[in-house]
Amino acid sequence: MKVTITVPDEVHEKYSSYLRPGDTLESHLAKVLLANQDRDPKDRTIVITSETRSQLEAILHGGHLRDEADLLAKVSRLSSIEIGHVRLNPSPAQMEELKRRAEKNGRDPQREAEGVFAKMSVMFFKTMYGGS
Repeated sequence: MKVTITVPDEVHEKYSSYLRPGDTLESHLAKVLLANQDRDPKDRTIVITSETRSQLEAILHGGHLRDEADLLAKVSRLSSIEIGHVRLNPSPAQMEELKRRAEKNGRDPQREAEGVFAKMSVMFFKTMYGGS
């Protein structure tokens, strides 16, 4: 099926300047649509600038973001703490408090979380099983 779209000249010139030699804006748009054909058109898609992407990559401490699965994994890792085989998912406010306490005590957040977790374990077992 052939579809014709109309775009302003300045939009055509802007995007055409980034195309590979021999590509046309029409062929590029067709490739983009084909690459996304398995997505639900009603999906909420987020488009970010290169600057925002670079900022996210710096915040997530994991190099370049490869794809949405990579972004999800890095955010998940940053938003939780794993101690032993236990994964804790503190709220953003709790994570900020943990970071603040870690800085105050001269430790990294993981070490601070392990200390808090150790204290919680002792309190838990004292409560459950009695003792001092």
